[in-house]
This record gives sequence, structure tokens and C-alpha cells, in this order.
Amino acid sequence: MGKLILTARGLNSETGQKIIRKCLTEEEEREKKTILLISIQEYRIDEILKQASMELGFLEEHIFLASGQIDLKKM
Repeated sequence: MGKLILTARGLNSETGQKIIRKCLTEEEEREKKTILLISIQEYRIDEILKQASMELGFLEEHIFLASGQIDLKKM
């Protein structure tokens, strides 16, 4: 069974990486895990998120990225 980890802290932050490390025990082999990243297109951090995931031990072929466009003016 998989885990769903929701965080808005960001994998590119020290706090975000600590959250992920805490949720995934050392026994779990991250290179066999799949990670789905959702980002906002305007932030242009997709590559940063992918790199941070790889630094945590996820393999690039198991990293899936969904980035959408939002109208920041409506917020």
C-alpha cells in the first residue's frame, strides 16, 4: 500500500525535505517508489522539484510532474 503525503512546504526547502524523509522510513527503498509532484506553472520550479526528489533517492523515471496554469490575477 502506498502513502499519500500532502505538503505545501516544497521539496526545494529544508522543511519540505524533512517532511518527506520523516514520512518515508529508511527501510523503504525510495528508488522503487513513485512520486507525483504538482506545481504551479508560473513558479517555474519543475526542474527544481525533480532534482530535489532525486536527491531524496527517487529515480527520475519514477518522478511524475503535473504542472497547471492558474490565473494569479483572480486570486
